[in-house]
Amino acid sequence: MIIEPRRLVRECLSNCLAEAIPDYRIVTYASVDAWDRAGIGHRDGDMVVLYYDPRDAVRSGSSREGALLSRLGPGANVVLLCDSEDPGEI
Repeated sequence: MIIEPRRLVRECLSNCLAEAIPDYRIVTYASVDAWDRAGIGHRDGDMVVLYYDPRDAVRSGSSREGALLSRLGPGANVVLLCDSEDPGEI
């Protein structure tokens, strides 16, 4: 599962992953809420790729990542893509 607000990035990443690991189903969502509305849940071992922009978090006060992590449970693998190289922001 890929959660990424930017459609171009989301679709490019999805296509690359589908090519690299053809035996897996890749689903994409523009937001955590869109994923939640889809009601597909998750299974242990699922991988979630989540885009994180620390500037958005500061502007919106978003707790999006925390909301997602609380819904996933301990069996999911989360990959965080971040537009920053500053460890303090990450």
